[in-house]
Amino acid sequence: MTRLSMEEVVRGIRDLPSLPSIVLELLAAMDQDNASIGFLAERISQDQALTAKTLRLANSSFYGMPAAVTTVQQAIAILGLGTVRMLVAAASIKQTFNQETNAGFNFKQFWQYAIATAICAKSLAPGMGIAPGMAFITGLLHDVGQLVLAMQFPILYTAVLAQVAADDCALLDAERAVMGIDHARVGGALAAHWSFPQMMHDAVEGHHADPGAGAAELVLVVQLADALAHALDLTGNPREAVPVLPDAVWAHLPQDPQKLQRMTRDIVAEYQSICQILVG
Repeated sequence: MTRLSMEEVVRGIRDLPSLPSIVLELLAAMDQDNASIGFLAERISQDQALTAKTLRLANSSFYGMPAAVTTVQQAIAILGLGTVRMLVAAASIKQTFNQETNAGFNFKQFWQYAIATAICAKSLAPGMGIAPGMAFITGLLHDVGQLVLAMQFPILYTAVLAQVAADDCALLDAERAVMGIDHARVGGALAAHWSFPQMMHDAVEGHHADPGAGAAELVLVVQLADALAHALDLTGNPREAVPVLPDAVWAHLPQDPQKLQRMTRDIVAEYQSICQILVG
């Protein structure tokens, strides 16, 4: 067994690309309603790939527009500032990790699951007193430590995945057994390296912690979003079970059956649209 130290992990994190400047700008204004549509449209228009993704989402069946949306300004007007910010941030973050250096790690499945958790977190956030944009990005990145380990230590992480398959054990347990460290701690280290807000850092690092009394709201949002993504079968891995959460956490779901049905229906539809654009 090879045990990694946090010093080795941090050195690997430093070798990763920096976050694109547009992501830092979006994080700073993720949930501000007074941001300039013109400024955001100009920043998006400077990147052909982001422009194409924004227009594809605006023209997707999820929004059902009667006529084609042809400009970024139109797309922002239809989708809303918040949705466009989240799409651009997700696309830019995914592009940061575009080197698939571990043949044994399913990068497509990872991003499908990340997007599902992000959309669930965004949908749950208003009812739990959390800004939707913050919840979306945190949900998207809650398992980012897996990417760091898979990309920076591919041989070791292949051994982790082999142990999961052989023993049918939890990924977290296999990581600790094989590497002496887990993806939640590594994700926290990356969040610190990228100078994310403390509440995001704590939620990424603590998303596998005991969701008991006193847990921060963003931690609970991410844990519930993760469980909901499993319950809706949006993780891309049918073998994974729905995480066990206390009834008090599940109680944050809408209690009205019709409202819950509408929310989950919208989550699935938005997930399908965004995955088609970002993952293929």
